[in-house]
Amino acid sequence: MLKRYNYRKKIDTKMELKETRFATFKAEAKHYTSGDRLEHAKHVENIEKDVEASKAKLRELDEAHDDAWEGLADGVENTWKALQATLDDVIENFKTQPHRAGQQKSDEGV
Repeated sequence: MLKRYNYRKKIDTKMELKETRFATFKAEAKHYTSGDRLEHAKHVENIEKDVEASKAKLRELDEAHDDAWEGLADGVENTWKALQATLDDVIENFKTQPHRAGQQKSDEGV
């Protein structure tokens, strides 16, 4: 039981960090042009789907019997890794595109 609790606590901590990073990414939309905001919104929508999939897997884990939870941990890990990779890639790619980076800098000085 302690192993399950520790596993869940570890995942919850990671999820909180990613949700904070995601909230920051969502808030950055105000720095972008209207066209970039549309693309940004599409990414936000996709990431929100991954967040919900991860939360659904965590609910399955919570509802599993004590002897079955470890079998569900693989599914949790897979959805977690997908969420993490998607969020990291989107944030990195979105920020490294020159017109967006320049837009952010010009807005920050205002």
